[in-house]
Amino acid sequence: PRDYLVEQIYAFRTRLRPIETMSINADNLSPADIRNVAEYFAARKPARSPMLDPAQAPAGLAKLRQLHCTGCHLSDYSGRRTAARLAGQNPKYTWWTLRDIVRGARRHPAEAAPELKALSKQDIRHIAHAFGSM
Repeated sequence: PRDYLVEQIYAFRTRLRPIETMSINADNLSPADIRNVAEYFAARKPARSPMLDPAQAPAGLAKLRQLHCTGCHLSDYSGRRTAARLAGQNPKYTWWTLRDIVRGARRHPAEAAPELKALSKQDIRHIAHAFGSM
């Protein structure tokens, strides 16, 4: 969603998300540029990832039923306001993001969801493929 993307660009700009390349790019954007970039990417549909392993998706879907992701990301994982769209994400990106959340290297606004911190490597891999299959 557009609001999520705007929030993330500002997080790169303020180094709340300290990825140097992204921070440099965000530093050079005006507020109008930020809105335009966010609207552009929010309007795009996710492309199918060649890294998707459909055989891992069912285990990921089962694990997702135990989590509370739909409260913010909606039942179809399309996201809303400042909650990211998870459906259709590249499994490699989702794996990387969840791994960083579990390790504490990336914040997740749902501090009330401690079950994220307890995800195993296998859970993360399955969930990544589940989102990629959507």
